[in-house]
Amino acid sequence: MATLAIAIFPRLLTASAIQGMKNGLAVLQQSMESGQVIERPGLLVSFEKLNSLVGFEDVLAIEKRHLTKDQLEKKYRGAAELKQ
Repeated sequence: MATLAIAIFPRLLTASAIQGMKNGLAVLQQSMESGQVIERPGLLVSFEKLNSLVGFEDVLAIEKRHLTKDQLEKKYRGAAELKQ
């Protein structure tokens, strides 16, 4: 029984991700067809959470150590994150 449970968990996450993408695409299609923005906040994580999940702060810290100020300004065009 434990072996079966182990085999199911990876499929559960993959299937959940695919269903989430299908749901998001369906809302995007509805929005494009209607010409209206459809608010469905439960379909996605916040921009801040997304940045946290992908490790944006770590990448920015590495860039701040290895890129010049001019390179950072050019890359991010003076984005607020760089002024902190």
